[in-house]
Amino acid sequence: MKKNKVLEIICIVLVFVVYTTQSIIFRLLGYRRIEDLKIPADRTRPREQNIQMWKNFYKEFYKLPAIVIDKNNFILSGFSRYIAACELDFEFVKVTKVRSHRLRKRTRGRVRREGLVYGND
Repeated sequence: MKKNKVLEIICIVLVFVVYTTQSIIFRLLGYRRIEDLKIPADRTRPREQNIQMWKNFYKEFYKLPAIVIDKNNFILSGFSRYIAACELDFEFVKVTKVRSHRLRKRTRGRVRREGLVYGND
């Protein structure tokens, strides 16, 4: 009886250690858990053609390009890749984090799109 209880506790501890170690290693390699990413409220679902294109891309090349996120884990670019990864049951996705994201900047009465500033932040 005691042996079974000890083995059960050891199994639970091992599962926890493997789960956290896997998460740490993937985080160091630039991956994030798919459930940690946040979707901005103003985003609408992309066309099914785009989602299907990324599914086909994955089936052919066995990888998806990185999803661009900000420091608060909000998706800035790659929403269709995110949905394709969700539908393909990914646990982790490759991400690129940006330091600052300024979509628009006023200059002399005109509105200009600014690029993303990439960094390790």
